[in-house]
Amino acid sequence: MKLKYIDLLKGEKHNHPDIVFDKFYLAKIRDCWSCGKFSKQHYGLNFGNGFGASRGQQFDAPGYNCSKWQELYEILDENE
Repeated sequence: MKLKYIDLLKGEKHNHPDIVFDKFYLAKIRDCWSCGKFSKQHYGLNFGNGFGASRGQQFDAPGYNCSKWQELYEILDENE
């Protein structure tokens, strides 16, 4: 497994140009690590476990809306 660092500072409010919906990510939010996928909601991006759970974590770019997002990595296939 390889990880690709995602620069959170590229995000704007609840969106980020480098986040792809069909990929899995490893996220550090409020000092806790989680693995999941993003979905598009009416307010922007939502991070969940990727297995159909209805609840997730709203993406907030650093400096916006008291963001608790600390780190984000895309989980790459072995072929990538």
